This record gives sequence, structure tokens and C-alpha cells, in this order.
Amino acid sequence: MQATKILIVDDDPLQLRRMAGILGAHYAIDTLDRGAGFKEALARYAPDLVILDIELPDVNGIALCRELKAHSETAATPVVFHSSHDTLDERMEAYEAGGEDFLLKSMGADELLAKVGIMLEWISRNRLLAKEEQAARAAADAVKHDLSEIGIALEALRQMGVSDDMQSLARVGVDALSDWRIDANVQVRVGKDKYTLNPRGHATPLETSIIHNSRLSGPVFQFRDHLALNFDHASILVRNLPQGEAVKLQRVRDLCSVLGEGLDARARALEVAASLQERNMVLTSFAAQAEKAMLQLQGEWRERQGAVAAALQVLKDELEQDFLRLALSKDEEKRCLVTLGRGMAEVTQVSARELAADVTLRTLREKLAHYGRQR
Repeated sequence: MQATKILIVDDDPLQLRRMAGILGAHYAIDTLDRGAGFKEALARYAPDLVILDIELPDVNGIALCRELKAHSETAATPVVFHSSHDTLDERMEAYEAGGEDFLLKSMGADELLAKVGIMLEWISRNRLLAKEEQAARAAADAVKHDLSEIGIALEALRQMGVSDDMQSLARVGVDALSDWRIDANVQVRVGKDKYTLNPRGHATPLETSIIHNSRLSGPVFQFRDHLALNFDHASILVRNLPQGEAVKLQRVRDLCSVLGEGLDARARALEVAASLQERNMVLTSFAAQAEKAMLQLQGEWRERQGAVAAALQVLKDELEQDFLRLALSKDEEKRCLVTLGRGMAEVTQVSARELAADVTLRTLREKLAHYGRQR
């Protein structure tokens, strides 16, 4: 199998050798120390991934990425930006230029390898998703091309109502936005899990990080022609807001708000359902354990009752024999029998109370068993 090819562009010779050394053990590496020759290197080397320094001596890495993404021959080549800085503005510049991820030069070797591995896995998944999406889109276009914007919204809300996981819910959102010609990422959050999708497939790590940071800025965040709308359980990151058209801009905002509220409501319902399911599992487990413990306790009580009854009968038989051997008078024998009867009556009363408790436990155990079967 041909090795994955990575092109590293960095003007720092130490950083360039370090990254080439770390990644060279796993991938085929080519390097550039400036922007000059970048286009030629792309044509000659045809890399699967480009790691691009933002600050180069002769040209800005952002500009190089724009040039790469502008040509159909190289537009699909993923770009991971490499920088000494970490600001939201710089990440937005990288995202706007078409970058797929953002790495800090200070990261260690293990983190660098992990990041590159995740990016390459993302590339593989998205190529597969692109083929599936193309086939699905061809079938869906025949059905949806006549729907109005309101019709698309109603259909999306209907599909949300039957979506039973984050993946299908995010797909409904992305499809509806695409039908409105809106290029956007949709993120759905249920509990501690989240899933982010766009028309090209899984969101890039950079897109995911921008959504995370935009949520810290409030429910609405706008950067040039990009808009982030954040709800408790869902976010929409639009990357192609219409510029200079107030009516069209407001229409896009309204459409995204309606869709976002629907996604948020359904994701909230999925979270509640998951919580109830988890609680039912705990209660079912408790019911089974309680039933087992009560069954054991009930058996022990019955054994003890049988042992007490047997011991009393033995005592009674032995005393009657002793009465004969001791040659007691009728009065003495009567007094002894009265005392014995009184003691046996007290023991019988205790046994009766235990029997009542046994009946109560049996009833409770049957109810627990019935509850377990109903789950």
C-alpha cells in the first residue's frame, strides 16, 4: 500500500526537521521552508495532507491556502495550519481560508501524531461519506426540488420528530440548510456527547473548535460572512452569509433560528429519554436484587420457624416423660404444664408475628418481580 504523503511548509529549520522526524516514521514527508515553489510542490508531490505555517517570510500561509482551495485540482487537499499563536480571530482566518485543522507549534510529539492520525481518518471517512451523499442527494433532489422554504422547514421538523439519535438529527438539519442553499455545520449535543456534520461530511476539528469557542461568546456570534447560532443542545455555524443584502441576511437568520430551535427541542427530548432509560435500568437492577434478598430472607425465616416448632415438641415430649419418672403429684404436674403452656403460647405468638411478616415480604417480593417483568 502506498504511504500517505504529507507536505510540511515552515520557515523555521528546527521546527521543520522536528516535525519531519516525528511524522517521517509513519508517513512519506516532503518539506518547504517558504511559500515560493508551493504550487509546484503540490503538482509534483500531490500530497494527501498539507501542514502549513501561517507566518512565512515571503507570503502569508492564509493566502497560500486560499490559492490551493481556489483550484479544482487541489481544492480537496486538506490543510492543517501550524502556528505559534492561538486566538479565535486567527482560527477564524484559518477556517475562512478553507483550513481543516489548527495545530500549535508547542504541542508534543504524541499529540502531533494523534492530531495527524485523526485528520487522516477524517479524510478517509469523508471520502466515503461524499460518495454516499452524492447518491442520496441525487435521490432526494427529485423529491425536494419543488418544495418551498416553508415546505422544507415543515418537512425538516417532521423528520426531527422521528429522529432517535444525534447523527440522524444532525443530518436532517444539514439537509434542510443545504436545500435553502445555506452552507453550514450543525452540531447536536445530548448529555456529554456531541455530533457535528456539514454538507461535506464530518466537521473538521477546526470547525468543531470554532463552535465550542463561539458558544462562550453567547447565543449569536458573527465574523464577517460567518454566523454561529447557539442553543442549549444544538448549534448552527453558517459560512456563507449574504453580504450587503439586509432582507436576504434576515431571511437566513430566521430560517436558521427556526431550524435551530427544532434541533434543540428534539435533542433535549433525546436527552430526557436517555436519562429515563438509564433510571429504569437502575430500578430494574435494584428490583431484581431486592427480590433475591427477600426470597433468601423468607427462606431463612421459614427454616427458623420449623426449627422452633420441632424444638418445642421435643421439649414437651421430654417433660411428659420426666413427669412420669419424678412421680409428681397431680397439682405439681398441673402447675408445670401450665407454666410450659404459657411459654409455648408466647413462642407461638412470636411465630405468628413472623408469619405475618413473611406474608408481607412475599407480597412485596411479588410486586417487585412484577415491576421487573414490566420494564
